[in-house]
Amino acid sequence: MSDKPVYRNPDWEMSKKRMAAFWEHEIIDRPVLQIYIDEPNVEPDEMDAYGFEDRWTDPETFVRVERNSVRKYLGEGYPSAYPNWASVPEMLGCEMQYAQNTIWSHPAANSILDLSAEKITIDSPVVTKKLDFLEKSAKLFGDDVFLGMPPFGNSGDDIAKVLGYQQICFDLYDEPEAVITLDKKITDFSIKCYDACYEAISKHMDGTSWWLPAWHPRKSVLIEFDLGGMISPEMYKLFLPHLIERAEHAERSIYHLDGPGALVHLDTILAQKEFDAVQWEPGTGGDSFSSYLPVMKRIQDAGKGLYVGLTGVEIDEALYLLSELKPEGLMMPIHTTSVDEAKRFLEKVEKMY
Repeated sequence: MSDKPVYRNPDWEMSKKRMAAFWEHEIIDRPVLQIYIDEPNVEPDEMDAYGFEDRWTDPETFVRVERNSVRKYLGEGYPSAYPNWASVPEMLGCEMQYAQNTIWSHPAANSILDLSAEKITIDSPVVTKKLDFLEKSAKLFGDDVFLGMPPFGNSGDDIAKVLGYQQICFDLYDEPEAVITLDKKITDFSIKCYDACYEAISKHMDGTSWWLPAWHPRKSVLIEFDLGGMISPEMYKLFLPHLIERAEHAERSIYHLDGPGALVHLDTILAQKEFDAVQWEPGTGGDSFSSYLPVMKRIQDAGKGLYVGLTGVEIDEALYLLSELKPEGLMMPIHTTSVDEAKRFLEKVEKMY
């Protein structure tokens, strides 16, 4: 039997219990703390050359790149690989530009009236290739790196990628019915694609994860709607039924709330029972997490789980936030450059509860 830790986590079984408790707004013994340790002057192994397209479309290259990390994990931290391709923009004609850490899609149409919903189908060769990619990647990863669910159909955002964010805002004003009709088609597709992606991954791994590494033991969904930060509350409510429909399809859902511009919709989001948790991210160039403590308390007071940030809260700020927030249903990624500092942090936290 191998001594290698499952998903590079020192106690995956306990980590699963703590993360499962998060989704029920409970705790086992403390909040979920995902600690990511990037030690200075520690470099990954040098790899053979590979093309950026292969990095995202060839399972063996994808797995090789994602495995080649020297990051360490404590608490509930674990590596989650994210196949960052969007099926709907590709089906609607977007040219995909592959980079080291992401995939960009270039707008392919000038008006919502130029787009055909008939191209959006689970039987598309685009989807078939990606389902094959998921199953092969999950098998190759084994219990070393968890494979996250891909972005298979995000309300509003997929149309924005095809038209450009400025153009979809124009079309929402000029042709709102056409936008929402296409978005409903994307929602229906996303639900079918969710089931197909889950089936492909679950042949080799238990549970779900996303680019947001909030593991759930069965079916969870991450609700993303970046367009929401650019539109009025009235227009937001046109998309809301589709967001709810996606959330209802899974056992649990977490809403990705990104940046101050999205806070105009916070009351509406918190009023939806279908959204079980909210991930609050101040956004690029935003203020500290602590400056948004009232926002995070509102989320908790509404009975929602709270995931704080993404890239990691620094330890001193994390200790302050932990002293102010409810421990039940709280998950927080922590970033540090020292294993010893991470261990001392966990010792302090254990004394708090």
